[in-house]
Amino acid sequence: MINLSPRLRAVADYIPSGSRVVDVGTDHARLPVWLMQNGFNSVTATDISTGPLEKAKALIAKLGFEDRIKLIQTDGLSGISLEDVDVITISGLGGENIVDVLIKAPHIAGRTLRLVLSPTTSANELRAYLLENGFAFAGERLCADAGRLHEIICVQTPLAHDSHANPVHAAWHYSGMLLKGDPLYTLHLDRLIARFSKAERGALQSGKTCDALKAKEFRDILEELGRLRNGDC
Repeated sequence: MINLSPRLRAVADYIPSGSRVVDVGTDHARLPVWLMQNGFNSVTATDISTGPLEKAKALIAKLGFEDRIKLIQTDGLSGISLEDVDVITISGLGGENIVDVLIKAPHIAGRTLRLVLSPTTSANELRAYLLENGFAFAGERLCADAGRLHEIICVQTPLAHDSHANPVHAAWHYSGMLLKGDPLYTLHLDRLIARFSKAERGALQSGKTCDALKAKEFRDILEELGRLRNGDC
């Protein structure tokens, strides 16, 4: 039985039983194999790199899942039909890279899909894109793994047409939309506050006009993070 890292197990927890899954950036295909071992029928796994796919192929063959896990070498979702897909998972990529995958997959827009996303960096950029483009937030959670806090973001399609109706404060791109109440939420906010406090100090010390403007932006985000930390919003 394959054991998943805490981060990948958190991703798996958002996949409804029996779903038809596409795992983007599958690496060694540990998530697809785990899904097979836990009652799922089939998974399509994609990766752009030959090396990881070869290792994935070896693991899948070793465990006898060649007829149930389809490996495809491609960039993100390029060339992947979503006709028989319920869930797309993307983990192990930076937030900006996940955004790039989604931009290059306009065929997502009109379908009913669940996307489970676990960015390694730039979760704020990913949230901003998801909000701007009408994805519905269905869940979020934090996961401690190998000394880091990982953010798991679950969204749904089809896309809303009124995505600009209720803009959110930029601080929420960092803090998360639905993380309040997560056991690690306070730690998450404390780390963000420390990060933006340091950035603000650096900007103020530079003496440049452009950095003074950045310091003002950082202060605005810090004030909102403080309100979130104190439970005021």
